[in-house]
Amino acid sequence: MRGALWLGAGALLAMVVASPALAGGKADSSWNEIWTSDSSYRDFAYALFEPTEEGGSLMLTGLAADRSEVLKLARHTTETFVWVRSGKERWLIRDAAAVA
Repeated sequence: MRGALWLGAGALLAMVVASPALAGGKADSSWNEIWTSDSSYRDFAYALFEPTEEGGSLMLTGLAADRSEVLKLARHTTETFVWVRSGKERWLIRDAAAVA
């Protein structure tokens, strides 16, 4: 992964992405990732995805596996959503009033 510091499979990830790749584009236009090994928050993760003309903007706090799951969802939608994981349960909130 270009520009990322990998701290192991249990590392938490906080990232902000603005990328055509989210909407099926060919290349990332810009991105930022911050990794930490603080495992105190491994049971909870959340993300906010907002589509843009360039592909989308994603803010995520969670594990690397959460990143993969949320990016997969983002590729298949044109609406803003909030994704939450608590333990093994997941919620996808797409209601515009609830997200706003």
